Amino acid sequence: MISKSHLAFLLGLFLRLSASAQTDTVRKYNGSVPKIADTIVKRNGEKTAVELLEVNTENLVYKRFDYRSGPIFTISKTDIAYIIYGNGKRESFELSAKPLEPAAGSDLTIMPDGWRYFYRNHYITEPDMLDVASQLHNKNLDLLIDKVEKRRVWHTVTLLSGIFIIGDGLYLIATNRSVRYHPGGIVTGNTPAQQHVNRNIGRILILGGLATEGVTIHLRFNRRKYSHLVMDAYNKDIRR
Repeated sequence: MISKSHLAFLLGLFLRLSASAQTDTVRKYNGSVPKIADTIVKRNGEKTAVELLEVNTENLVYKRFDYRSGPIFTISKTDIAYIIYGNGKRESFELSAKPLEPAAGSDLTIMPDGWRYFYRNHYITEPDMLDVASQLHNKNLDLLIDKVEKRRVWHTVTLLSGIFIIGDGLYLIATNRSVRYHPGGIVTGNTPAQQHVNRNIGRILILGGLATEGVTIHLRFNRRKYSHLVMDAYNKDIRR
């Protein structure tokens, strides 16, 4: 039968072995004196076990608890929801003001870029720019947009008219060439005198068509001028 003294000896030996085993386990994990980790919980829910080194008015300075011989990190309080300290105390940072960041594409101004425009990080055409400006429903702005639209109509009319007139002139010249000088020319049955008249008419039409295209170019630049007036008025309006 085992005596009470033997039982006490065995119990004391068991407790010493258990304590030694726990100490060895902690030392293998920490590599240093045992310490309870602090926990940082970010606003996105991410949790990190850390050793806090400093808590100031704006930032937290820490090392990772599983790598305390590693680098020192700094994190803004605005990115943290709360901290759970090693002693169990919890400190919230939910009321820390989150710095405002400009939303993507929040700049609504329109800038010219050659014959196109730059709006909200995209290149847009003149009709698109006018459509954006018209959404303000500003009376003076709408009048400018109307002037641009009228110039667009006339610009299209003169462009097509000039092409048509030049084409007619070239056709008259081509179909009334002198067979004497152009044996391969198209014979229309007109007399040489009539062919000569038609060729002159063709030349006049070509000159008239070129003049019309000159008007087209003028209208295009004039239309661009009014488009820029629309753009400037729009930018001035949204900046108020």
